[in-house]
Amino acid sequence: HTPAALRGATFFGGRLVVTGEAGTVLFADRFDQFYLLELGTSDWLESVAASPSLVVAVGDNAAIYTSTNAVVWHRVGGLGFSNWLRSVAYGDGTFVAVGEGGLIASSVNGTSWPRRTSNTTTNLNRVTWMGDHFLVAGDGGTLLTSANGTQWSKLTSGTTNHLYGLAGDRKSTRLNSSHS
Repeated sequence: HTPAALRGATFFGGRLVVTGEAGTVLFADRFDQFYLLELGTSDWLESVAASPSLVVAVGDNAAIYTSTNAVVWHRVGGLGFSNWLRSVAYGDGTFVAVGEGGLIASSVNGTSWPRRTSNTTTNLNRVTWMGDHFLVAGDGGTLLTSANGTQWSKLTSGTTNHLYGLAGDRKSTRLNSSHS
């Protein structure tokens, strides 16, 4: 349905939501029937996450878009930061967004996004919910963890490579990460 680069995907109930280049959003209730939305922005939507009642997409120029149905989207304004956002995750009632310059912001409602202290200025590339805590991967081997999305602690990764992905579960004591 689109030549745009696709960057993030999540399930919102039974609906698949995909985001990407220049405000591109695809959604589908069946895998053989996708619908294309163009949000009319040049912002790339790099990541998308969903709670039971809200979908949040994040990207360039501190872009945060929310939707209650994945069809009608609204850009959140008045954030107080302009960092480009690279990833968003949802867990335990909280959304967490991460981005350039060590930015971490969290929200329980999708509207208010207070900046959180990360104690780093390195770019943060990915955030994920691990079942009982958030985990963040970033440049220079940066790994951060938080049980609540507001207070963050550094972990030792053993590498200085840029980290772009995370996988695991809360029962695992090993961290699996992809790097360049």
